[in-house]
Amino acid sequence: MIYIGTDSVVHKNHVVYVTAVVEIKPDYQKITSTRVVEPHVASLSQRMWREYSLTVDAWTSLGSPQDCELHFDVNPNKRYKSSKVYKQIKAAANLTQHAPKFKPDSWCATHLADRLARK
Repeated sequence: MIYIGTDSVVHKNHVVYVTAVVEIKPDYQKITSTRVVEPHVASLSQRMWREYSLTVDAWTSLGSPQDCELHFDVNPNKRYKSSKVYKQIKAAANLTQHAPKFKPDSWCATHLADRLARK
């Protein structure tokens, strides 16, 4: 099974995006990540869409495997700011023919990519 997720950290003049790819097989585990640094973006919505784009790009670069979960660092709970783009990102993610994972189930984006982005 392959798990892919992206998270970002905002700095004063730039944003760091990290996409984590975790491959787990009975006799094999592998974690890879890609770090992208871009100029500061104006809105949370733009960052969430960029995270979505990097996650889907990583999935397609692997050949769009079917044994894959796409994890998005977006919270459906309206108490959180990322919920403003939840419905749109969920609709777009459903086009990949996968059941996307969102907070709190998106551990690859929410925990692993987040930890790597903060290094």
